[in-house]
Amino acid sequence: MKKILPIFLIMGTLSSYTYAESKQQLLVVKSSDIAKAQKYSIISPAELKTLLKEIKAETKVHNKALMLAVKEWGENEDLAKRPFPRSALAIRKVVVTAKYTDKEKAQKKLDSYIKKPKAKKTSKKHGRRNKTKTKKKSKSELTKKARAVEKEHLAEQAREIYKRKQAVLLGIQPEEADPNEGIDQGVDPGVDPGVAKQH
Repeated sequence: MKKILPIFLIMGTLSSYTYAESKQQLLVVKSSDIAKAQKYSIISPAELKTLLKEIKAETKVHNKALMLAVKEWGENEDLAKRPFPRSALAIRKVVVTAKYTDKEKAQKKLDSYIKKPKAKKTSKKHGRRNKTKTKKKSKSELTKKARAVEKEHLAEQAREIYKRKQAVLLGIQPEEADPNEGIDQGVDPGVDPGVAKQH
């Protein structure tokens, strides 16, 4: 009996572990990135904890990263002609919308958020009208479209600069080298140091 008892204890521990593992909590979350693009996903509590930790660190350096990004923007001849698009940047966010222990239920909830738009049936007459409208597009409409593309391009450039500054402040990547670092400002780089001393 003494030999059998430890086996039951081991089996009980394994079964309780398997039960706990199968009942692991799943979180359906809504998150947004630096460009304010939103998405829904299923993550674990551990993943949420890591994500919140990252967002907290990013929030702390946000103002300084933004200030440095605006500074670099102003030092660029081409970009300085345009105002820095502050509204194109946002701090990442994450919100828990539902909690489950059942994977299928969690997936069902996720699917309810991600609704695929139904394809619209277009009649032949309607199709002809659309083609006519496309041909009659005014120059002002095309100009608006071009401006929108340019605006997004500038926003993307601003986000790239901001992310570089943020990464340096978070210690993810080393500080950007100063192009003047290591150059003796009192000596012409084209002159031999030995010759400069003689003068």
